[in-house]
Amino acid sequence: MWSRRLQVGAARWWGAAWSRPSWHRAQAERKRDTGPLTVAARDASTQVTVTPENGMMYDAPHVLVQGLQPGQLVTLHLTHTDDKGLPFASYAHYAANNQGTVDLLQQQSLGGRFKGIFPVGLITTLRSTPEIIKKKPKLRWARLFKRDVTTPMEYTVSVLDGHLDEDKLYTNPVTLASTSFSRNHITPGVRRIEVEGKSIRGSLFLPPGPGPHPAVLDLFGIQGNLLEFRSALLASKGYAAFALSYMDYKDLPPLSDKLSIDYFEEGLDYMRRHPELQNDKLGFIGSSKGAEIGILLSTIFHDIKAAVAINPYHLSIGVDFFHRDKLVLEWTRIDTSTAHVRLKDNQMKAWFRDEYVSWDTDNILKTEGIAPDCHLLVASSDRDGSLAHRSALCLSERARRHNRDNVHCLVYPGAGHILDPPYHHHIDHIWTSVNLVQSKDGKGNLPGIAQYHGGQPYWTAKAAEDVWQRGLELFHIKLVQETGLTLPPP
Repeated sequence: MWSRRLQVGAARWWGAAWSRPSWHRAQAERKRDTGPLTVAARDASTQVTVTPENGMMYDAPHVLVQGLQPGQLVTLHLTHTDDKGLPFASYAHYAANNQGTVDLLQQQSLGGRFKGIFPVGLITTLRSTPEIIKKKPKLRWARLFKRDVTTPMEYTVSVLDGHLDEDKLYTNPVTLASTSFSRNHITPGVRRIEVEGKSIRGSLFLPPGPGPHPAVLDLFGIQGNLLEFRSALLASKGYAAFALSYMDYKDLPPLSDKLSIDYFEEGLDYMRRHPELQNDKLGFIGSSKGAEIGILLSTIFHDIKAAVAINPYHLSIGVDFFHRDKLVLEWTRIDTSTAHVRLKDNQMKAWFRDEYVSWDTDNILKTEGIAPDCHLLVASSDRDGSLAHRSALCLSERARRHNRDNVHCLVYPGAGHILDPPYHHHIDHIWTSVNLVQSKDGKGNLPGIAQYHGGQPYWTAKAAEDVWQRGLELFHIKLVQETGLTLPPP
């Protein structure tokens, strides 16, 4: 049943509903709508609204500007300051229609951070501001995410007169109107419990009510620390979500060339024993290295019944995995002998050579070992810099070659590596001090670098929406419907 639903969903992705808007058609429609436009003096009654004004992060903001003169040129400027005090901003150019309105749902951006009809473009193209980049150049690759999920993310959108380049946004622009709005990661009643076990470090997010709640393990990649925003959003949808860190958090060491599955087994045991969790059927969601770990866990622990892996490799790069002191997955060296590596100005692209992209490659994640009643959804992007979609196809083909039909692969054209829940920002590079690419002399890893994650903002936002919805659908079928549980009302 789930497989059939996935195929239907895939048709939706490739169908007209997901087709990219025609910028030329949109421009022609705007011209027909407005007729000959003459820019007049601005009106003091200009207003800008964002709905919902106070919503969840996955609620798309609808920006509407009213009270302009027909044809008036304006720049919409969105600003946000993260929990560390780092400023982010985005901007786009618009022209008012014949009614003096700019509606981001219907009108195209004429320039700025993006072009065309992209209703969530302002919030998904936020970047570090030019001033902060001048002070600390590495911050141009800073990733924006919520560190303290118990407080909202606050944004300000301003309507500025004229079409302004980025360097003019901060030199006394004429502000016609501005408003603020917020986005939350937890709904009222969601509880956050800090977890410190024998070894494990993380946070459990519980939905309202006594339970038992359907439970999901949540892992991210090698950025380190503890990322809680996805778990908080899952709990707000009715799932108990355990955000588990495995490196560079509190007393956890940085990533080494060895990882023990015993650590993650302790995390699963914590979920199995928790009195408020449905403990005999568990879910998993992971990104990048975290996705690889989750697939490996699913081959060992067969109480995982639903798994969502976002842009994993089919091989383990730079890390040997052990379980109870036994090597279960040997690492694959990634250097110029196994991969194409491009280095320029402290920025890197790396992708496997063709001979290492095969379902029967040595040391591949063995998807045939996943329990027959576990469904694995592998979501991948074809513009992520490492060509992760080829890895996803390998994982799916590996299962098929072993007569398994429970591994499903989705490839998102034009999308990048980072597919966080909507509507987090798109970033095509992330600075990381953990680089798993080997130096040419084989004596160690290359130093920290800006890893290219690629993708176009529009397609990445669309892919993030789709992955989020498909993951929720999978969890609902396997962890709610098949267990007889119910979710609290939204």
